Formats: sequence, structure tokens, C-alpha cells
Amino acid sequence: MSIGNNLVLLHAFIHVNNPLKESDIQYLTKYPEIVRLSSILLRLPNDKGTSNYEMKRGDVPKAIQCYANEAKVSFEEARDYVDGHINETWNKTNKFLFEDDTLPKTFVPVTQNVGRVSLCMYQYGDGHSFRNLETNNRIHAALFDPIPLII
Repeated sequence: MSIGNNLVLLHAFIHVNNPLKESDIQYLTKYPEIVRLSSILLRLPNDKGTSNYEMKRGDVPKAIQCYANEAKVSFEEARDYVDGHINETWNKTNKFLFEDDTLPKTFVPVTQNVGRVSLCMYQYGDGHSFRNLETNNRIHAALFDPIPLII
């Protein structure tokens, strides 16, 4: 799990559900499933993108190493397993748009955007701690390059 994601989502929840109702506050006290899923969508791409470097520097094993060790499989097979788990988590997250009527609908896209940003930042390695050209180009394009309008 990602320890920072819960706090980020708490602030986002308050922002997108302004003014807060009593039912919104009660919903938050139960650690909603959508928050847990969002944390997984942040954590697993991060593990995939950073685990090789972090293991070299002596950090604790990440999801890939843990699964490879427990299941006695290669790191490549473990990466494939983690990819499958990411896909399953996306499917569960997407269901919240249609099946959970207790969750404010404005909040689901916020939780999904956490996963999208994580996939973007870690798709080509560690796009957060170490600069790489592909991640830099994506961030620059998203923030500074206008989208051309075709008339």
C-alpha cells in the first residue's frame, strides 16, 4: 500500500464533495474499498518501475521480488503476475462507476487518476526519483504543450 495516497485522497475527497454531508464523512471513516484499490494502482506500478534500482541499493523487497520468492518463479513471471493484478484492480475500480451507489461519483475519477499518473510516471522506469527522457517528455507535453485544434 502507498502511505501517502490515503492522505492525498482524503484532501481530494473533501475538495470534490464540497460541501460535505454527514453521509460523506461517515463513508470516509470506513476506509473505502476504492481508496484501497487506488493505493494498489499507485504501489504496483511504482514497484515495477523502481524495484531493480531499489534492490541494488539494499532496499526492502518489492511486490515483484516477494511474489517471485513465494511462488518460486522468475522475475519476468512475477512481473507478468503483477501486471495481471494491476489489470484486475483496474477492473474493480471501474466497477465503482456503475455499481457502488454509496460512493460520491465525483470521487471515483480522482482515485482512477492516481492510478493513471502512477502508470505514466513509472512505465519507463523510475520517472519520479530519476529523470528519464520519456517521462520528462510526457510531463512537459501534459503541462506545457497545447493540444492543436483542428477546425
